[in-house]
Amino acid sequence: MKIKIIRHVPTNPSPAVGQEYEVIRVHERGKRFGGDVYFVECEGQEVGVLTHEMRIVEG
Repeated sequence: MKIKIIRHVPTNPSPAVGQEYEVIRVHERGKRFGGDVYFVECEGQEVGVLTHEMRIVEG
């Protein structure tokens, strides 16, 4: 699965807005808890991206 970052992700390191990333894994939390967390590799580290910060470009 690939996602595209559509908003700034407040992490360090932070995935670049407009960039596409391959998803490493998904932590399913459901809508009640703000949606799932999609983990991508950024600068050699695993970073969690929330559903409102991204969109799926390839399923």
